[in-house]
Amino acid sequence: MSQLNLKFMDDGYHRRDKPRKQEKRVAEEVGGTRQPASGALSRFKGDVKNDRFLFEAKRTEYASISVNVGWLAKICREAEKAGKLPALTLEWGEMPFGVPRDWVVLPMAVFREAVGK
Repeated sequence: MSQLNLKFMDDGYHRRDKPRKQEKRVAEEVGGTRQPASGALSRFKGDVKNDRFLFEAKRTEYASISVNVGWLAKICREAEKAGKLPALTLEWGEMPFGVPRDWVVLPMAVFREAVGK
């Protein structure tokens, strides 16, 4: 195998490594577990689940991230099938001092329920 192919395979591994670490960290933060194959298997949807929520995890190294309506539709559909509430987690690789790098996006109705309104 040529050096070029090895480098390509190595880069692919590292691209998947950061999302895995994010999913593991989210699972620890919410008292949940990572889904096998990051939700790619038909019976294990979403990236992380706990007793109440099914989470889709996304991350970026850039200063912004565009939230794709497809991500929201997917996690809503999968959470409903699993009997859970949908949540989208966003992680930025680096943030200015004092700004959290991890955020959670919830539908308004779920947020209101969570805060008791």
